Amino acid sequence: MKQKSSAAASAQTLRDTWALLALIVLCLVVYGRCVTFEHTLYDDPQIIFENPHVMSGLTFESVRWALMNPNFGLYMPLPTLTFMLDRNLFGDWAGGYHGMTLLWHILCVCTFFVVMRRLTGNFVAVFTAALLAAIHPVQAMTVNWISARNEIMPAFFMLL
Repeated sequence: MKQKSSAAASAQTLRDTWALLALIVLCLVVYGRCVTFEHTLYDDPQIIFENPHVMSGLTFESVRWALMNPNFGLYMPLPTLTFMLDRNLFGDWAGGYHGMTLLWHILCVCTFFVVMRRLTGNFVAVFTAALLAAIHPVQAMTVNWISARNEIMPAFFMLL
């Protein structure tokens, strides 16, 4: 009896792993070309590319500023700190910022899948919901607009 249970758990783990890989690949296929985009002219310049605090990268002063001040009227210290890190990693290349926002989206989708799978045990329903969260067109704005990272990050941390 115990062997059957162990085999079933192993098969479930393998199926969940393949599902997570499929979600990652689908996100990359649907949104991966965002790394070729420039920044969005709506809020990205004011929040990131024209903000001297963000453009100075991660320094003691910029971190202090991010923790103590709103960025373009929004108090969002963690996203602002990630923009500063992106500045250190990618400079002015908007594609790097887009890639990191896509990475946050992928982390959020995978975390959603894992959490809901453990809560419900219903593979089909959870995988379907994760697929919709991963590639539904309503997510295009959140993934392709760098400044919208402040919408993905709270969802990720809430799921944790």
